[in-house]
Amino acid sequence: MEPDPMKVFLSILLIFTLLISALVLVPYEVSALQDGDYEYEVTGDPAVAMITAYTGAGGDISIPSTLGGYPTAIIRYEAFNRAAGYHVTSVVVPSSVHTIQNYAFANCDQLLEVYIGSGVSSLGDAAFYNCYNLEVLSVHINNPYYSSLGGILYNDAFTALIKCPSALAGDVSIPDSVTTLSWDCFADCRYIENLAIGSGITEINGYTFESVDDLKTVTFSSSSQLYTIGERAFSECEELETFEVPIGLRSIGNSAFQNCASLAAFDLPPGLESIGTGAFAGCTSLANLTIPASVEDIGPYAFAQCESLSWIDVDPDNQNFRGIDGVLYNKTSTVLLQCPSGKTGNLTIPDSVTEISMLSVAGCSITSVRIGAGVEKIGMMSFYICTKLESVEMGDSVEIIGMGAFSGCKFLSSIEIPASIREVQMNAFADCLTLDNITFLGSSAQIEVGTDWILHTPSDLRGHAPAGSEFPGTGTTYYGLLMGTNVGEAPQENDATEIYLLVIIVLLVAIIAMSVVMLVLLMKRGR
Repeated sequence: MEPDPMKVFLSILLIFTLLISALVLVPYEVSALQDGDYEYEVTGDPAVAMITAYTGAGGDISIPSTLGGYPTAIIRYEAFNRAAGYHVTSVVVPSSVHTIQNYAFANCDQLLEVYIGSGVSSLGDAAFYNCYNLEVLSVHINNPYYSSLGGILYNDAFTALIKCPSALAGDVSIPDSVTTLSWDCFADCRYIENLAIGSGITEINGYTFESVDDLKTVTFSSSSQLYTIGERAFSECEELETFEVPIGLRSIGNSAFQNCASLAAFDLPPGLESIGTGAFAGCTSLANLTIPASVEDIGPYAFAQCESLSWIDVDPDNQNFRGIDGVLYNKTSTVLLQCPSGKTGNLTIPDSVTEISMLSVAGCSITSVRIGAGVEKIGMMSFYICTKLESVEMGDSVEIIGMGAFSGCKFLSSIEIPASIREVQMNAFADCLTLDNITFLGSSAQIEVGTDWILHTPSDLRGHAPAGSEFPGTGTTYYGLLMGTNVGEAPQENDATEIYLLVIIVLLVAIIAMSVVMLVLLMKRGR
């Protein structure tokens, strides 16, 4: 059978088309060109030069406006993030450049000053990433896209703060016209001491001022419109002492002020609605706190490890929370939310409480706790590193002892496990360095026990259970716990008989020995 000429023609046409497409679409390697201290590529239509690498000696440099006869228009991604670039101390960007890509000057840690020409219209978010010594970002007066004030880079209308140079020190004032703080605009800024925020800012994004090491005061315009402080916005600002809270603040994000160790006071404003998880955790100087009536949500361990905080007040009109003896509970007193770390002495948990929430008592200075008769769950790490806790009295309704619940309670010497217990999770009593006695009050050994539940406890720790219970007998182990004498079990008679026999034998040996000695002495005298 002869092939159809039309099909043969179409097949050849298809193959030809694919070959032509491959030639058009397959990229070809562009070799870098060199002009003085710069490697570049030619790109675009009309053709322009794109700097791909700086190869000079460093110091103060002015980028040429042309390379190889082409206008220098683009500073490519990581162009100066090379060994030679690390020695550059200042840069003048010519007006011919319209684009500075992301990470263009990343890791230039000797860079002190950058002058941005009038033509730059696009600047990558991380163009100056890890430029730890950068002090000044200045802009040509005729640039229609960017401006600078006090060494800080803004957009031309001064409505967005784009980048604060990392080494800028002292006082920083954000103008009232600014409504937006760009993401990471204060990244690596360690030396700002006093920050004044204008009235236009409604939201401080997450991580914005994290780890500004020297920051001491934050103030706001009297007409501030600040509504939200984002996640970790001021976390790790260990020198922060004063924060003038705007009256309109509604939301404080997760870990927003975590480890601000010098922050002694924070006036939660009326109208505040939410406080995020760990928002003030580790604020060791925070001493006074009142939860306003407006607060609807408080995240777990919001005030954990606040060592100077001994009492939490709650406005009685609050419909979601209440304070009992300075401890924070939900409104119905069924969940213990936060015991202030500075609380000392005894903690009595009301019988109405059914749950002790995660990390709620962690790090507290209490010496004893009475867990009410209604508690069913002791939450994960709820009493973690309560290093002064000596005694725990559990109610007879506790069913779950959570993971790491009493871990690190180094002065806890004994614990009684109520009959209601059905689960003891991993690391529940880990690192209890003086724990020598765990007594089970129930007869059933059908308890789910997690791994390492008694990790790093003393070698002489013993478990005890009621006589006749399902628990293993004396000298055997229960999930790694060596069992001692059963509770209420009298010593066996044969054990006492053995002791008496041993005493009699010892006495007889002693008498015989003395008789031999006396006999020897008499024989010597007779001689």
